[in-house]
Amino acid sequence: MCVSYESETGVTGKWRVVAVSRNAPNAEAVAIPVEDSSDGTVLLVTGGTEGLRLEHELTGVVVREPYLILSMATELDWVCAEKRLAHDEG
Repeated sequence: MCVSYESETGVTGKWRVVAVSRNAPNAEAVAIPVEDSSDGTVLLVTGGTEGLRLEHELTGVVVREPYLILSMATELDWVCAEKRLAHDEG
């Protein structure tokens, strides 16, 4: 999936998000709605046993996160991740 995100270093834009595990380095991340006590319903994006790998679509900058908590208004783009994974496998 791809999401709009700003890294801790201030890199903003669209990021590809994949789940990372030892046996599955490019697995699909999962987004599920959960209740947050202060923000109401949010999207929890989780992945493999080693968290998430985010790659900035334009610059290629890579960051790792254990999980993401996003606004329900965040647009999830499932197509961009499929294109990238197809590119990685080829």
